Amino acid sequence: MLFAIIAHDPPGRTELRNRVRPAHQKYLEPFKASGQMVYGGPFTDEAGNLIVVDMATQADAESFARNDPYMKEGVHDRFDVHPWRRAFPES
Repeated sequence: MLFAIIAHDPPGRTELRNRVRPAHQKYLEPFKASGQMVYGGPFTDEAGNLIVVDMATQADAESFARNDPYMKEGVHDRFDVHPWRRAFPES
């Protein structure tokens, strides 16, 4: 099942984000390799990022977000997880 994860960054976290980015990217590698990470990227206004994951349960998606180094190291101050359905482009 697809889940949209919206992670929120408080203002002034750019330097911390840059410092934690290598650990964040390493954390994502197995999820990319398995196909569980479908889409992802930062908001261009530095407000956080959006990731779409394919996980069995919402609890799995929440665990994925909670264990991301960006969350653990304080880049994000919170995240929201919502079940998501792709409508466009049609699959």
